[in-house]
Amino acid sequence: MRVLALAMVLTACSSAPMNALDTYGRCTLVVRFASKCCGIDQQTRGRVADFLRSDPRVVSVTEHSWGREGEVDVCVQTRLGLDYPEFSTFYTALGDLLPENAEGTTGPVSLLLIGEDNE
Repeated sequence: MRVLALAMVLTACSSAPMNALDTYGRCTLVVRFASKCCGIDQQTRGRVADFLRSDPRVVSVTEHSWGREGEVDVCVQTRLGLDYPEFSTFYTALGDLLPENAEGTTGPVSLLLIGEDNE
């Protein structure tokens, strides 16, 4: 019984994100905001949110919290049928909003390409 209780506590305390495909369903890409100690990079999060809200190639955006300091994965689904040049332009523009060193002001920010099939 103690082992089961310990397993439940350890599972509940896990701060690592799960696989985005398993957790979020269909995402074209994920912007992951992590933290080293003091929360996520809110400035970058704001720039990313503004960009995603205004871009016509974006179908949906969902946020999935996974940590204790505001860590979040932003699941982005793009419009079906984007050709390579159009998607590449979108991906590059989104990537240009992220800090060059991927560390942000308080923690790492990364852009993860999930897959082509986003229907």
